[in-house]
Amino acid sequence: MRPFAVAVRFVLHTGQSEKFAPLIRQQAAQSLTEPGCLVFEVWCDPSRADEMFLWEVYESPEAFDSHLKSDHFQQFDAAVKGLVRTKSVEVWNTALSFGRPESRETPDSDQSLS
Repeated sequence: MRPFAVAVRFVLHTGQSEKFAPLIRQQAAQSLTEPGCLVFEVWCDPSRADEMFLWEVYESPEAFDSHLKSDHFQQFDAAVKGLVRTKSVEVWNTALSFGRPESRETPDSDQSLS
């Protein structure tokens, strides 16, 4: 397994976070049921109410591609289109450390930084 991570930063139109939040929570819950989705975290900061940050980890790039093709992602993407001012996506394809070393090994990743 070679973990594949995705970081997404949403900047919402002013005042849209209350509409966006339940949609992204539902998206996270649905994504976590997908085969190959290991982590789907939604982060926010009260001092930046119009921004949300996602951290997603998949077993492989193919698992992420399947996520993008899923019905629930397509519906989410259409539902939030008018709420989002900008969206940036970064992918990360090599884990130097993944999970807790005492509880998980990732044979295809580089050794832990510890």
